[in-house]
Amino acid sequence: MKQVSLLAAAQRWKIAIDVSSQIKSLVGSRDIDELRRCAQMAQGERWRLISSGIREMIDPRFARTAIAEQWLLARIELVHPTSPVAEILAERRCRIVEDFLLDNLSFETGEVIQLHSHAPASTTPRVDASRTAAA
Repeated sequence: MKQVSLLAAAQRWKIAIDVSSQIKSLVGSRDIDELRRCAQMAQGERWRLISSGIREMIDPRFARTAIAEQWLLARIELVHPTSPVAEILAERRCRIVEDFLLDNLSFETGEVIQLHSHAPASTTPRVDASRTAAA
């Protein structure tokens, strides 16, 4: 994300729009099959770009695909965690992508983008593991 932050504001905005459109319908989704299918499509696109010589985060085509893929993979980990550490890292990856979107999307469009689901992830209360770890 450091490389992407060096891009011009217009390029960051375009990347944020593209990533947002890719993940918007999946925010809050607990459909593991749909998340995996979308992640596999993003990974396939990333490999197509790499094979055509596009492999740097400073290229907006690569950046939008890689960022969306990372959010999708992190979301899968949050829906179906393999370990507490993996869950904490997934929360952080989601937050980084979501912060990038919020920081770079222009509010001139008037569109409100909800990045966090208000539905509880499970029936048992859960402490924000990343905040607990940081304390």
